[in-house]
Amino acid sequence: MTICDHLDFFADLPVADFTVEIDGDDDDDEDESEDDEEGSASAGTPGFRYFEYEDEKSSKFWEIKLNSSSFTVRYGKIGTSGQTQTKDFPTEEKAQKEYDKLLKEKTGKGYEEIAGGDSDFDPTKTVYRITVDYDESNGEAWLNKFNAYLKQPGVEKTVGLVVGAWDNMCEGDSSDPVVETLVNASSRLPNLTALFFGDVTGDECEISWINQTDISPLFNAFPNLTHLAVRGGTGLSIGTINHSKLEKLVIESGGLPRNVIQELIKSHLPNLEHLELWLGSDNYGGDVAIDDLKPLLHENLFPKLKYLGLRNSELSDAIAGALNGAPVMNLIETLDLSMGSLSDEGGQALLDNPAIERLKNLDLHHHYLSIEMVSQFMALPIEVNVTERETCDDDDESSRYIAVAE
Repeated sequence: MTICDHLDFFADLPVADFTVEIDGDDDDDEDESEDDEEGSASAGTPGFRYFEYEDEKSSKFWEIKLNSSSFTVRYGKIGTSGQTQTKDFPTEEKAQKEYDKLLKEKTGKGYEEIAGGDSDFDPTKTVYRITVDYDESNGEAWLNKFNAYLKQPGVEKTVGLVVGAWDNMCEGDSSDPVVETLVNASSRLPNLTALFFGDVTGDECEISWINQTDISPLFNAFPNLTHLAVRGGTGLSIGTINHSKLEKLVIESGGLPRNVIQELIKSHLPNLEHLELWLGSDNYGGDVAIDDLKPLLHENLFPKLKYLGLRNSELSDAIAGALNGAPVMNLIETLDLSMGSLSDEGGQALLDNPAIERLKNLDLHHHYLSIEMVSQFMALPIEVNVTERETCDDDDESSRYIAVAE
C-alpha cells in the first residue's frame, strides 16, 4: 500500500496549500497601482501589508510590499488613493533590511496593522503546505514558493509548516537544499512549533524513493519545536538531538535505517511524550533489528513518554516479545504496533504481558491475528483496535506484508 492522501490536519490545525502567486509579475503590480489611483484606498492591496494610524488630528494609512530587491509603499489619508512610491536596492538583502526598518519605525509611531493582501492568510490558525507539482519543478520552484511565503504579512506568527514535494525529488534529489533554506530563514519564523517534512503521496513519489538528508540542523534552528514529523527514511539522519521542548517525534518510512535508531538512543529529549517510528521492510532499506530497539524499551530514555509507536514493521512479533518485562510498559499509556505483521505468536506475548492492562490504548490494526485471538484482545478492559485483519495462505512469515512500503 502507498500513501494516497495529503495531510488534512497537523498539530491540531488544518493544513492548506500555500497558493499565493510568486512575486515578479511587474505588469500585475502596475495594474494594481493604476486601479488604486482611480479609487479610494482599500484595507490592504493584494500582496501588501496594510497599516492605519488615527488620533484626534489625523487619520492615515500606510502599506508596503517587498519585491525581491525593491519595495513599494502607498500612503495617505484614509479614504483617498494616496501616493505610491517604489524604491530599488542593489541586493535583496539590503531591500529586506530597509523593509524591516520601515516596519519597525511605523509600528513604533503607533501604526497598527489592519490587513494584508490576502485576508485569508492566517499562519496562527492554519498550517501551510509548501509544495511543487512535478511539471513546475525547475530546480528553484520550491525555494521561490517558500520565499513568497516569507513575504506574507504576519509570517513571523507562523506556528506550523508542512514541506511537500520539492524539486526533482523523484529523480533522486535529496531534501538537503530544503533543510538549508529553512535553517537560513529561522529568524523569520521565531514562533514555529510544528514541522512536517515530506508530506508526499505515492502518486508524487513512493515513500522509499524519498531521499532525505541530515535534518539535525533544524533542531538548533527552531528551539521552540514541539512537533516534528518526517516522511522518508532513505539517507535520513537526525543526529544526536538535544532539544528541551520537543514533545512529538514521528518518522514515517518504508524502511528505516539503523543509524536513526542509534542516533535517537543517544539523544536528550526530556519532554518527549509521543515517539512514533515506522520501521518498514528490509526490502526498502530497513535494517533495524530487535536488539537495536531494546534500549528504547528497557532504558529510561524519555521519562515523559506516553505514546510508543513501533509501526509498519516486519518485527511486530519480536517487538511484542521484547516488551515483556520492559520498563517502558510501566510508563506509556498507548502502545501502537499497528500496520505491521503481528501474528498469534506476538499476540500471545502481548496477552501474557501483565503490564498490558495498565495501558489506556492498544492499537494493533492491520494484523494477522486469528479470529480467536482477536476475541481475547477485545475482552481486555482497555481500548483496543484490532481492525483490518489480514490473512495469508500459510504460517510463512514472508507471506505477511506491512501496510506501507511500495
